[in-house]
Amino acid sequence: MAGRYDLKIRQGASLSLPLSWAYTGIDFTGATARAKIVSAFPLGTILATLTCPVTSAALSSITVTVSMTATETAALSTTSTKRQAKLGEWDIEIVLGDGRVLAMLEGAVWLTQESTR
Repeated sequence: MAGRYDLKIRQGASLSLPLSWAYTGIDFTGATARAKIVSAFPLGTILATLTCPVTSAALSSITVTVSMTATETAALSTTSTKRQAKLGEWDIEIVLGDGRVLAMLEGAVWLTQESTR
């Protein structure tokens, strides 16, 4: 079962979120990570594919940095007139070298709209 983490994004600003996990008995060597933002679970429109390179992977531990460029976050939008509004949902999965997929985190995505462009 995935943990819960709400992602907060500032429109027009770079996002860099390092995440680390440690699990006894899981070999993360050769693992990859993938993450998406969708308008709604389970069948919502894909709003963004997050960049999430594995920066460190070994027996029992992994570190991933979830990121978006300022250009990518500037392209996100909401119809809300509120400064901060719910954009959708996100999740991140780790794909192990043997093909197994681990659901790591999921949560809401909040977008703080920029004033300065």
